[in-house]
Amino acid sequence: SPGKIFVGGLPEIDTEELFAYFSSFGTVSDVVVMKDSTGRPRGFGFVTFDDLLVRERVMSMEHTLKGKVVALKPADGNSGRSSGMQPQLMPQLMPQVIPVSSGTRNTGSHNPNPSPGKIFVGGLPEIDTEELFAYFSSFGTVSDV
Repeated sequence: SPGKIFVGGLPEIDTEELFAYFSSFGTVSDVVVMKDSTGRPRGFGFVTFDDLLVRERVMSMEHTLKGKVVALKPADGNSGRSSGMQPQLMPQLMPQVIPVSSGTRNTGSHNPNPSPGKIFVGGLPEIDTEELFAYFSSFGTVSDV
Protein backbone atom coordinates (compact mmCIF):
# COMPACT_ATOMS: atom_id res chain seq x y z
CA SER A 1 0.00 0.00 0.00
CA PRO A 2 1.43 3.40 -0.93
CA GLY A 3 0.48 4.94 2.43
CA LYS A 4 2.31 2.27 4.47
CA ILE A 5 5.16 3.19 6.83
CA PHE A 6 7.65 0.95 8.61
CA VAL A 7 8.08 2.08 12.23
CA GLY A 8 11.30 0.80 13.79
CA GLY A 9 12.83 1.10 17.24
CA LEU A 10 9.50 0.88 19.05
CA PRO A 11 9.43 0.73 22.84
CA GLU A 12 7.19 -1.82 24.59
CA ILE A 13 3.94 -0.78 22.92
CA ASP A 14 0.84 -2.52 21.62
CA THR A 15 -1.08 -2.04 18.39
CA GLU A 16 -3.80 0.05 20.04
CA GLU A 17 -1.24 2.52 21.46
CA LEU A 18 0.50 2.80 18.09
CA PHE A 19 -2.87 3.40 16.41
CA ALA A 20 -3.82 6.07 18.96
CA TYR A 21 -0.55 7.94 18.40
CA PHE A 22 -0.52 7.93 14.60
CA SER A 23 -4.26 8.47 14.11
CA SER A 24 -3.78 11.95 15.59
CA PHE A 25 -2.09 12.88 12.27
CA GLY A 26 -4.78 11.57 9.91
CA THR A 27 -6.96 8.60 8.99
CA VAL A 28 -5.14 5.32 9.64
CA SER A 29 -6.45 2.28 7.75
CA ASP A 30 -4.15 -0.32 9.32
CA VAL A 31 -1.68 -0.66 12.19
CA VAL A 32 0.28 -3.65 13.42
CA VAL A 33 3.00 -4.11 16.03
CA MET A 34 5.00 -7.19 15.06
CA LYS A 35 5.32 -9.82 17.80
CA ASP A 36 7.52 -12.86 18.34
CA SER A 37 6.23 -16.39 18.88
CA THR A 38 5.69 -15.67 22.61
CA GLY A 39 3.55 -12.59 21.88
CA ARG A 40 6.18 -10.03 22.92
CA PRO A 41 6.60 -6.98 20.66
CA ARG A 42 9.63 -7.24 18.34
CA GLY A 43 10.33 -3.50 18.36
CA PHE A 44 8.82 -2.56 15.02
CA GLY A 45 5.51 -2.33 13.23
CA PHE A 46 3.65 -0.86 10.28
CA VAL A 47 1.16 2.00 9.96
CA THR A 48 -0.91 2.66 6.84
CA PHE A 49 -2.43 6.08 6.20
CA ASP A 50 -5.31 6.62 3.78
CA ASP A 51 -3.71 9.81 2.45
CA LEU A 52 -0.21 9.90 0.94
CA LEU A 53 0.17 13.57 1.88
CA VAL A 54 -0.40 12.66 5.53
CA ARG A 55 2.19 9.88 5.23
CA GLU A 56 4.75 12.31 3.80
CA ARG A 57 4.05 14.88 6.51
CA VAL A 58 4.33 12.25 9.26
CA MET A 59 7.59 10.92 7.80
CA SER A 60 9.11 14.39 7.74
CA MET A 61 8.71 14.70 11.52
CA GLU A 62 10.62 13.17 14.43
CA HIS A 63 8.45 10.91 16.59
CA THR A 64 9.06 9.92 20.21
CA LEU A 65 6.97 7.17 21.79
CA LYS A 66 7.31 6.46 25.51
CA GLY A 67 10.56 8.44 25.56
CA LYS A 68 12.11 6.60 22.62
CA VAL A 69 12.70 8.17 19.19
CA VAL A 70 11.37 5.84 16.49
CA ALA A 71 12.55 5.48 12.89
CA LEU A 72 10.11 5.80 10.01
CA LYS A 73 10.67 4.50 6.49
CA PRO A 74 8.37 3.94 3.53
CA ALA A 75 7.20 0.33 3.57
CA ASP A 76 7.13 0.07 -0.21
CA GLY A 77 10.39 -1.85 -0.68
CA ASN A 78 12.08 1.34 -1.89
CA SER A 79 12.93 2.96 1.45
CA GLY A 80 13.31 6.41 -0.05
CA ARG A 81 16.33 5.54 -2.19
CA SER A 82 17.06 7.64 -5.24
CA SER A 83 14.97 6.91 -8.31
CA GLY A 84 18.06 5.35 -9.90
CA MET A 85 17.65 2.35 -7.61
CA GLN A 86 15.28 -0.41 -8.56
CA PRO A 87 12.13 0.04 -6.44
CA GLN A 88 11.40 -3.66 -5.94
CA LEU A 89 13.77 -6.37 -4.77
CA MET A 90 12.08 -9.34 -6.43
CA PRO A 91 13.99 -9.36 -9.76
CA GLN A 92 17.35 -9.41 -7.98
CA LEU A 93 16.36 -11.89 -5.28
CA MET A 94 14.82 -14.81 -7.08
CA PRO A 95 17.93 -16.44 -8.56
CA GLN A 96 19.90 -15.92 -5.34
CA VAL A 97 17.54 -17.38 -2.72
CA ILE A 98 18.63 -20.88 -1.66
CA PRO A 99 17.70 -23.19 1.23
CA VAL A 100 20.13 -23.26 4.16
CA SER A 101 21.31 -26.67 5.31
CA SER A 102 20.61 -27.81 8.84
CA GLY A 103 23.29 -30.49 8.60
CA THR A 104 26.75 -30.85 7.15
CA ARG A 105 27.59 -28.25 4.52
CA ASN A 106 27.06 -29.63 1.03
CA THR A 107 29.33 -28.11 -1.62
CA GLY A 108 27.20 -29.43 -4.48
CA SER A 109 24.44 -27.49 -6.18
CA HIS A 110 21.68 -29.45 -4.41
CA ASN A 111 21.07 -29.09 -0.68
CA PRO A 112 19.55 -32.34 0.67
CA ASN A 113 18.85 -31.07 4.23
CA PRO A 114 17.16 -27.67 4.04
CA SER A 115 15.85 -26.20 7.29
CA PRO A 116 12.10 -25.77 6.92
CA GLY A 117 11.47 -22.23 5.75
CA LYS A 118 15.03 -20.98 6.26
CA ILE A 119 16.71 -19.38 3.25
CA PHE A 120 19.95 -17.59 2.42
CA VAL A 121 19.59 -14.38 0.45
CA GLY A 122 22.74 -13.13 -1.25
CA GLY A 123 23.82 -10.46 -3.69
CA LEU A 124 21.65 -7.76 -2.16
CA PRO A 125 22.11 -4.03 -2.59
CA GLU A 126 22.84 -2.19 0.67
CA ILE A 127 19.75 -2.94 2.77
CA ASP A 128 18.98 -3.06 6.48
CA THR A 129 17.30 -5.85 8.42
CA GLU A 130 14.00 -3.99 8.73
CA GLU A 131 13.72 -3.50 4.97
CA LEU A 132 14.49 -7.17 4.36
CA PHE A 133 11.91 -8.19 6.98
CA ALA A 134 9.29 -5.86 5.50
CA TYR A 135 9.88 -7.21 2.00
CA PHE A 136 9.61 -10.90 2.90
CA SER A 137 6.65 -10.27 5.25
CA SER A 138 4.58 -9.49 2.15
CA PHE A 139 4.79 -13.24 1.35
CA GLY A 140 3.82 -14.50 4.82
CA THR A 141 5.01 -14.74 8.41
CA VAL A 142 8.74 -14.17 8.86
CA SER A 143 10.17 -15.57 12.10
CA ASP A 144 13.71 -14.18 11.89
CA VAL A 145 15.97 -12.10 9.65
